[in-house]
Amino acid sequence: MNQYKNFTVEQLADDAKFRKWMLNPDEATVRFWNNWLEDYPEEAEKIEAAKKLVRLSNFQSGNMSYEKADALWEEIETKMDTPRQKDKVVYVQQKSHNYFGKIAAAILLLIVAGYFFYNNQLPSETEKTEIKYISKNNPAGRNSTIKLTDGTVINLNAESNLKFPEKFIGNERRVFLEGEAFFEVSKDANKPFIVVTNKIETKVLGTSFNIQSYATDNKVQIALVEGSVQVNCTAFSKSEILTPSEMLEIKKNKVGEVLIDRSHFDPKEILSWKEGILFFNDASFDEIIKRLGRWYGVKFNIELNKQIDRGYTGQYNNASLGEVLDGLGFTLGFNHDIQDKNVKIFN
Repeated sequence: MNQYKNFTVEQLADDAKFRKWMLNPDEATVRFWNNWLEDYPEEAEKIEAAKKLVRLSNFQSGNMSYEKADALWEEIETKMDTPRQKDKVVYVQQKSHNYFGKIAAAILLLIVAGYFFYNNQLPSETEKTEIKYISKNNPAGRNSTIKLTDGTVINLNAESNLKFPEKFIGNERRVFLEGEAFFEVSKDANKPFIVVTNKIETKVLGTSFNIQSYATDNKVQIALVEGSVQVNCTAFSKSEILTPSEMLEIKKNKVGEVLIDRSHFDPKEILSWKEGILFFNDASFDEIIKRLGRWYGVKFNIELNKQIDRGYTGQYNNASLGEVLDGLGFTLGFNHDIQDKNVKIFN
């Protein structure tokens, strides 16, 4: 593993395992490089430089010949008025990319030239364009559908907030979620879509998935329907790759330890809220009351003589609060009284 410690930026950028991490990551590759960075944190700056180089170049074998690389070098030297130092050029040993070191060095030199030119003559990207954010907030009892400028469609659940740019700028599409939402992300291989929820980032290129992250629940739940997502937990540098029908639940236990549970999920249980269906699968009484409060925008006053400790399974399609409570009360053994936005539960 420590062989990469002696690699230059250009050698890292041309390494097959490193490029796979950047361009087509899987669980093993993500875990390898995250562990490597934990072992060699002093190499973080070099890793970041190599990342940028891969994103900037992204050359495939055969896309640029030696002749074109030489021409690029000559053009840069002429503009920079800087003589070429051949011993500074790194030639990569792999035959499939034996031209890459020269290209990489040329790109780096061009970046430096551009840096000085733009810093002295043009305003920076942030100076030219100030990012304006829009916040959509759903109170309890209300759902909504949001379409972003890139074509992404988002179903935002009740008691949820979504913050997103008026227009996506730069090399990523980043939004911020509190609560629950279902995302149908428009594909753009050059601009990954990132959802930020409570120190957890879910990164996708184009896919469908559900995220639940209510502050009062003390957990984050990501369920993937189509495509692939990479989930990064910034709290402890952990990454997970999900495949369709997999769900990741991240939560803290009573002593503050972060727990990760990976499993398959029932789409009906996780996604039925989008269709106006309340679905319960062996739900506890406390969970039922919490969900009904969000769904209908009401507050509950619990006055039970005996605690309800059994689970409940069932579903209600676009039903009124009264109809739901009638069914629940019959099964679980309680009565209810609805007064506007206040509900009393008793037995």
